[in-house]
Order: sequence, then C-alpha cells, then structure tokens
Amino acid sequence: MIFVSPQSLINKVRSNLKSFDAAGLIDEGDFYDWIKYILTYLNVSSYCPQMAIMELRNKKAALPSNFAYVYAGYELQPVTKLGNSHLIGGSIITIEKEVTGNCETITPCTELEEDCVINTKYFVEGSNMKFANPRLIRLSPQVSHVMVDGECLSLSSNSRKEFFISRNSKTITTNFDGWFMFMYYGFPVEEETGLPAIPENEIIQEAIEYYLMKRIMELWWLNSSAPDLERRLAAVTNTFDEKMGDAKLWVQTPSFQTLLNLGHRRRSLLDKYQLNTKQYW
Repeated sequence: MIFVSPQSLINKVRSNLKSFDAAGLIDEGDFYDWIKYILTYLNVSSYCPQMAIMELRNKKAALPSNFAYVYAGYELQPVTKLGNSHLIGGSIITIEKEVTGNCETITPCTELEEDCVINTKYFVEGSNMKFANPRLIRLSPQVSHVMVDGECLSLSSNSRKEFFISRNSKTITTNFDGWFMFMYYGFPVEEETGLPAIPENEIIQEAIEYYLMKRIMELWWLNSSAPDLERRLAAVTNTFDEKMGDAKLWVQTPSFQTLLNLGHRRRSLLDKYQLNTKQYW
C-alpha cells in the first residue's frame, strides 16, 4: 500500500472552509491525533521500525509521538563526548552508514538483500555523543498488551532495570537515570508537516477529510467561535457518516486486504536488526 503526504487533503479542508480559514479559525494543532485516530479505527496504518535515543531526566523521557508498539528497550553507556553540547531528551538519532554488498535503496520500511551488510554508528542529533554496550532491559508487566509487539525482546529480559510506557501521559518511565534506546514500531510520518502519512486511496482520504471538518466545526460550536454552525455541522456529520461507511466497506474488500497485509508485513522487519547481529536499520 502506498502512503502519501496529507498536505493536499489539508489544503482541500481549508478550501472547503475558506471563509473560516480567512478569519484564522482553523487550527491544525489536533490534526495529528485526528488523522491517526481514523487510520487506527479503520486499521489501515502501516508500521515502520523506529528508534529513538533519549536522556532520562528524573527517570522519565517523552514517548515518541508516532509510537504504536514497543519492540525493545536498552540502557546505553556513553563512551565519547566532545565539547559541551547540550543534549535534549527524546531526540531522534542521526545515522552514519557504511554499506557493502548488494544493497537496494534502504529505508526503515524496506527489506535488505541477504548479502547486504550495514555497519552503523549512532549519534544523538545535534550532539557529539556516542554510545556502546547496549543492555536489554525489562518491560514492565503493567504495560497494556495492546501496546506491545508479539515478539517484543524486552518481555524476555531478566534485567532488574525496567521501563513503563504511558500513552495518556505520553511518557516512558524507568527505574534508573541515564541514556535509553527505545526500539518501536511507529506510524509513518510525513517529514514536511510532521503529520501521519495517509493511504493513497480516495475513499479513505474522503473519510479523513470529512472527519477533520467535523471535528473542527465541533470545536467551533463548543467554543462559540463561529455563528450559524448547527445546520452546517449537521450536514458535514451526515456526509462523514456516509464516507466512513464507504471506507469501512472498502477496507474489507479482498483487494484492499491484500495491500494491507503487504503493509503489515513490515512489522516483522525488526527481527533481523537485533543489536547483536551488527545489522541495524
């Protein structure tokens, strides 16, 4: 399944509500959560393996915004520091790769050829820090199973150190301070907007479009931000119900399920990138 930027859809929403947009009433602050909700509700999300290195402050760090399922957590030991750069917890790492063998274009969501070897060095973004000797730590048994990948490595760890994940507070909590590497499956995010990428499918995109308009107008109505909303909100809600019904029927079709299964297969790609293999992504 092909995923694309939601920007053209957002532009369409602004065009549909252009008189309100001209008055500065459209706030995109909630678009990320709204788009992710529809993708999750329709079960059309495709998950890519992701990694973040973060500094734990008071045994806490921010949960990546595109988090879907946890795969593993590692305690890290810094081995080199040059200068006095200030390190910000939750920064996504930058990667230097030395590639040998028969390697196609490499992205977090593509498989490697059997003879493709990647030697990778990891650095926290904007810093001069390097890490070594990652130690697998335990995932707290109190973490809801709906957030845990079926092959999560940290489930089998006997480490005394552990981490806990909370979607509500959007935090990772541990019983230690220091540096932490978080391996997880996340929603693909479009780089320019920072919003979830959406399927290149007109039926699903129309459901997302009308859901965004419905939620925007609901907030206006609750906050008395715009006049004469009842009739317009009712019309948009009725159209959304129709579009969502079409989308729910479409995602159950055999042709769409085939595409969906190809996307969900990406979740198995982390298996070959365990830290002891020297083949990271």
